Amino acid sequence: MTDIDARLTKCFQAVFPNLPAEKIARATLDTVPEWDSIATATLLSLASEEFDVAIDFEIVERLNSFGSIRDYLAAAGAGEPGERGRPSSGNATTGPGGSSALS
Repeated sequence: MTDIDARLTKCFQAVFPNLPAEKIARATLDTVPEWDSIATATLLSLASEEFDVAIDFEIVERLNSFGSIRDYLAAAGAGEPGERGRPSSGNATTGPGGSSALS
């Protein structure tokens, strides 16, 4: 488990305390009944704070699984040494170097 996975898992556990730990890495909007718009906002807010990454709320509908959120955070530079979670270039929609965070 990577540092991003471990930290994101803690965010998921805070928002979905009844979700078994072994199901978190495969969690999606469709597989977690409690995952509604409020849970989305809470989860993304926690992740943004935990990783010090600005999340572009125009792409929230694409951040609909553990994997898609993890990929977005990784593309934004979360978990890298140095400036914690701040993209070196690009913006919150594109990852470091301007590459799409979720393409």
